[in-house]
Order: sequence, then structure tokens, then C-alpha cells
Amino acid sequence: MIIIIGSKFYGDPLIGLDEVVSDTKYLLSQPEKVSLVMFTGGEDVHPRFYNGRDDVLCMTNESRDTYEKRMFDFCKHHNIKMTGICRGFQFLNVMSGGFMYQHIEGHTGPIHGAYFPYDGITRMVTSTHHQLVGIPNDSIPVAWSDPRRSDIYMGPNGYKVQEPEHEIESAIFPNSNAMGVQYHPEMLRENDSTRIHYSNMIADFLGMAMQDFINKYSGGESHGRSRKAGNARRED
Repeated sequence: MIIIIGSKFYGDPLIGLDEVVSDTKYLLSQPEKVSLVMFTGGEDVHPRFYNGRDDVLCMTNESRDTYEKRMFDFCKHHNIKMTGICRGFQFLNVMSGGFMYQHIEGHTGPIHGAYFPYDGITRMVTSTHHQLVGIPNDSIPVAWSDPRRSDIYMGPNGYKVQEPEHEIESAIFPNSNAMGVQYHPEMLRENDSTRIHYSNMIADFLGMAMQDFINKYSGGESHGRSRKAGNARRED
């Protein structure tokens, strides 16, 4: 059983993987039967959850943050795997000890490339966000924008800060038993290669031990592609 916490407005991104429901009562009453909990898109995570400043740059729903934090803590206590899409990915990042760049540019509309170093492919992903994850040190980047899209980065306190090494599009959070993506695979056609790749990632996440999943998707490259697209293969 897979539990979705949040809206399925754009469609189910987990077609064919398991029975998928929006039923937190089932999660709370029978956690041993839940294989995965997914946190979906929506508002920005409130800055107080990453010791940031409540700034006009954010569009928040603190009651949702508080509720979903309870679900996150419950899943972590019961060792239930978690994943997130867009805001859900940002939420897992914050809950795992990361922070948010409260505003960036170039990510609120156009489809763009995301480079996956584990297989050297640049995949085309959706882009509907104005914030960027600052991942914690114990996390593992899986993909980042290729090439970099923003020229400005407003940090956790709402002030302009130095650019990060990468504009992260996917990461693994081992200590939270979680992984996520910044883009929206559920907005893509069911036969789109990026959506199929996401489904395969989730299937591996469910079927593999965490370290095996990390070994497969972290790749051997962690630096050097934050500026321009290189000679990576592109998957359209």
C-alpha cells in the first residue's frame, strides 16, 4: 500500500507500482502494511522549520507543514520509506536537516534539462517552483539542472547569497529513509521517458536496501556540471 499525503490533482505518479490511496487513517492504524508515503506539491515550507526568516518571498501554509511533520515523524519512527514531489521534495529536505533558498529564477515554467550523473543522461523535466533545496551534508544528490538556470539566490533568511554548487533536482536522504524529485513526473505523458524513469526509480527505492539504492543512483560524479551542459547524452 502506498499512501499519498496531499493533493492528487495532477494525477497519480505511481501508476502500476502498488495500490495507491489518500488515507492517513490507514497509515496511522496499520503502518506495517504501508510500503511508501508520498508528500505532494503545494505551498512553500514555512521558514521556521529550517530556522529561516518569515519573509514575503514565501507563500506558506503552516498548518499543513505542522500536520505533515507529524506524518513524517510517524513514518520515520516506523521506518516507512518516504518520497516527495516538488513541495514534497522540499519538505523532506527541510525535515532531513536541509534549508531552502527562498527564491530563485528560471524555474517557473519552461521544461529544462536535469543531469543524472549515475547514467550520464540529461532528462527533460518540468519546472514549476520558485525555491531551491539546500540539501544537508548527509544527503546524496541524484540530479541537478543542466545547465544552471538562475542568476540570483535568496537564502533562508530572505537575503541574496552565493550561488550553490548545483541546482538540485533530485536527492536521497538516507537518515530519513527518503528520496524525492523537484519536478512533476505526474504532469508528463505516461509514455514520457522522464516519467518512466521516475517510476523505475521508485520501484528500485521500494525494492532495494537503502545502500544499494544509493550505490545505483548516486553515480561516480559529484562535481563539475553546475555551469554549462557538457557532452552528456540527452533523453527527450
